[in-house]
Amino acid sequence: QNDSTLYILSPPTGLNVGVAEGLASMEFVGLTLTGDLDFKSRGDVFELYLTRVTINSAQSDQNSRVIVRSCDQLALVMKECYIHNTYVEFKVDTSTTFTLQQTVFTSNGVPSMPGYGIFGIFPKRNAQHMVSIFDCTFQGLGVNISNEDPSAAVALRADKDAIEVKLLVEGSQFINNSRAIDLSMKGNSEVRIQKTTFDDNHAEGSGGALRFTATLKAGLGSLTIVERAVIEITDCIFANNMAVKTSLY
Repeated sequence: QNDSTLYILSPPTGLNVGVAEGLASMEFVGLTLTGDLDFKSRGDVFELYLTRVTINSAQSDQNSRVIVRSCDQLALVMKECYIHNTYVEFKVDTSTTFTLQQTVFTSNGVPSMPGYGIFGIFPKRNAQHMVSIFDCTFQGLGVNISNEDPSAAVALRADKDAIEVKLLVEGSQFINNSRAIDLSMKGNSEVRIQKTTFDDNHAEGSGGALRFTATLKAGLGSLTIVERAVIEITDCIFANNMAVKTSLY
């Protein structure tokens, strides 16, 4: 709780950390794991910094996880990490700032593995979330998935109306993934993708490279309308992407 320091002298297979009330801040530098990093926070604010961390699942048919649960506000920064057969999942109530820099996600494509590298879940109303991805590579993630499945190299899902989610991707590569980016939003959304390459991504449903679904629940059903949705794509390369259903990309 509050100001605490955790020293790891001999790196374990994985870590399971519980955080109580207040502000918790943790930093991991140069750590190598073959299992899960599992954080459960009941506090107000949770700050997590991962620098030059390598996670390489020891299981041939199962992913490792970096997972943050039950958090009200999250600040998560990953820099110069190597993530293999591992996915990052976070579920945050009120506010998220997730920054990913110079990090590589890869997978050997085992079919039983979850089909995403990053999975963000935003379950509550009137919340603000910002996900920024700079100079990263996502390669070989996921399996062939149906149109209804939110899995992708990067998947963000807002479960409630009146939420604001912003995604910025810059200088990155998405190569041979079963869908590169999948966004399912309700409320206000802003997506900006710059100087990024999408090559040889595919999906059984729609959107082999990009799929964006924005809906606002109404009394008579779901309407494909939101208060504000901005999608801006500049200086990007799309090559050899494929989707079974009709799709722009």
